[in-house]
Amino acid sequence: MRSSASHLRRIALLAGLDDRHGQVLAGHLESLGWTVRAVAGGRECLSRWSELEAEVIVTDLDGRAHDGLELAGALAALQPRPAVVLWTGNPWAASLDPATLGRIGVDAVVARPARLEAVVEALIQAADVGAARTAAARAVRPVSGETPAAAGGPSALVAA
Repeated sequence: MRSSASHLRRIALLAGLDDRHGQVLAGHLESLGWTVRAVAGGRECLSRWSELEAEVIVTDLDGRAHDGLELAGALAALQPRPAVVLWTGNPWAASLDPATLGRIGVDAVVARPARLEAVVEALIQAADVGAARTAAARAVRPVSGETPAAAGGPSALVAA
């Protein structure tokens, strides 16, 4: 596992994980230097993820207030697409096809029970992917008032 120093500016958004598992995960992440934000469910997650500046969104496959796959699909429509990790106790989660999950917008699935270190490693990897997508999207966005060509990229690459 990577050292906790790599987590110093990490921000995780826990969507609908208000049970004991979510509290344990939040406490562990905070002890490693992560900033943890929590929202009640999918609807609040969609409306607040940008303002909360989350690098990775952690949700349950079968959340009380939302379905994790539906939330991942809705988040996948956003630009840049945030990293999504399903952290679930659902026994059939292991049978989900990784390619299909990727098309839906899921970056990783972690089945409970799992060691906290394994969960954190999955979050780090997903957050790195999300950060790369964000950096790529920012690299093709023109500075306010610039034309796409002046920003160094063709107009087809400009993210709105």
